[in-house]
Amino acid sequence: MHTYYDSTIAFGGRMTCADASEKLYSYRVQVYNYKGSEDLDELIEDSGFLYADQYQNGNEFYYFIKKEFKDSRQYKIIFTYETINGYKNTWKDIFEISWAQSQAPQIVVRTAE
Repeated sequence: MHTYYDSTIAFGGRMTCADASEKLYSYRVQVYNYKGSEDLDELIEDSGFLYADQYQNGNEFYYFIKKEFKDSRQYKIIFTYETINGYKNTWKDIFEISWAQSQAPQIVVRTAE
């Protein structure tokens, strides 16, 4: 679990892969109120499927989570992506919001190459 210090979060990054032909095709960001169980977790934001810009920044993703987060509450984020070659992967993390600090750390997503 990670603690972030902000009321809203910009979620973004860059996919890297040893195979240069593996470009990001689409991605989806889902945010849940974390209750400790997939059956109880409540979906509060869903980006829908977003598509990478293959002509300029083909492996970059960015989504501004519009939900105003509450202090001292836990959330779960699920990031699902697919490459142009059909490889699919999902990354999950649980995080907590705290208003005790004034700057949010950068979120870094690393996946196996």
